[in-house]
Amino acid sequence: MIFTTNSYHKGIFYELLSVVILFLRGHKILKWRFKTPVGEIDIISKKGSFVFVNEVKYRKNIENAYHFTESKYQNRLERTYYWWLKSNSKYENCELKIKYIFWHKKFRMRYI
Repeated sequence: MIFTTNSYHKGIFYELLSVVILFLRGHKILKWRFKTPVGEIDIISKKGSFVFVNEVKYRKNIENAYHFTESKYQNRLERTYYWWLKSNSKYENCELKIKYIFWHKKFRMRYI
């Protein structure tokens, strides 16, 4: 799958790889590829008293991915998270953390 030029398949591959890494780091995966009318969240996970909204991006050049940390993207992720929280109220006492998983060539990852 990774060898395809289809960016959709690359995105799925790196999301799955991120799910595995988050799981190995002690996260409980609550939802993968959550879609709503207000936006999409790649991975929702929980660790300790935190719920993490994880946005996964692959770019050949890592610097090209950093614009996704701007406030307009964070606002979209927050709106989508609160949509998810409406039907998952048992997590309403958890603190939200928005994290970005950036992948670039040679399977290098940055988790910020």
